[in-house]
Amino acid sequence: MSEQVMVDLVTALSALQPDFVVGRDYADQYSLPKDTTAVTFLWRGAGNFVSSIAQNCDRYTDKVLVIMRHELPANSSALLVQQKELTLMQNLVDFVNSNLPASIKDCNITNVSSSAQDEGELAWLIADLEVRQ
Repeated sequence: MSEQVMVDLVTALSALQPDFVVGRDYADQYSLPKDTTAVTFLWRGAGNFVSSIAQNCDRYTDKVLVIMRHELPANSSALLVQQKELTLMQNLVDFVNSNLPASIKDCNITNVSSSAQDEGELAWLIADLEVRQ
């Protein structure tokens, strides 16, 4: 079931943000041209297992890491980087609040970290999602 959730996350964000390059292989982010938003979904594990009366663990929460990256033009100001990171975060919030596929019953952002203006023109954020199927 986790594989389907991962496929559905990529498909849903690609449909919502067609200008983004969305995938599941982080290495792909390094081959993109500047001024491109790349998003990678990485499965980190699972938790919160719920057993039914038959003692089958058929419900659980997938732990998903989301990496969003956008390299701005050379000499972009630190403020512009921060503004881009805030935009990326809003894009993620909008995605989680959108009509997600039927395989996803609930999706919550539990944590977001950013570059804190520490990496030149590279705006990025890393977010933890908990996805209930």
